[in-house]
Amino acid sequence: GPADAADAVPFETWGEGELVVRGRVADSRPLALWLATGFPECAIAAPSGTFDELRIKPDAVSRVLRSASAALQGSPWARVKVPSVVLGPLRVAPAAGWTDALDDASLTRHGMRRDGVLGHEAFRGWRVTFDWRAHVLRLHASK
Repeated sequence: GPADAADAVPFETWGEGELVVRGRVADSRPLALWLATGFPECAIAAPSGTFDELRIKPDAVSRVLRSASAALQGSPWARVKVPSVVLGPLRVAPAAGWTDALDDASLTRHGMRRDGVLGHEAFRGWRVTFDWRAHVLRLHASK
């Protein structure tokens, strides 16, 4: 189908193998989201600065666990509940996320800054096809 069809979400290729899509969290500004499906149990991950901008904070239990893991010199990720993630026809509401799963420096690549990572949970219940010629993802709800 055409690149501007309702099921098409444009993507950009950054470097040799990084795909970036534009999506929104609730009614936020368009966010540049790195398509990286290896993040566990989340639809979106981002540094705390991105979630601070979106006014999304981890709950009390996540803050306590983050403090404990930081004390043990572990990774201080904290779980957040995101009101919704919107990517073309795809809408996940509510969505699980990780804050501090990345630092700000890791999101600046090729002279441009990404806002976060779009994880595999965002695509649960959707069939995704890469249209490499048109540079779009084709998204269809699974039956």
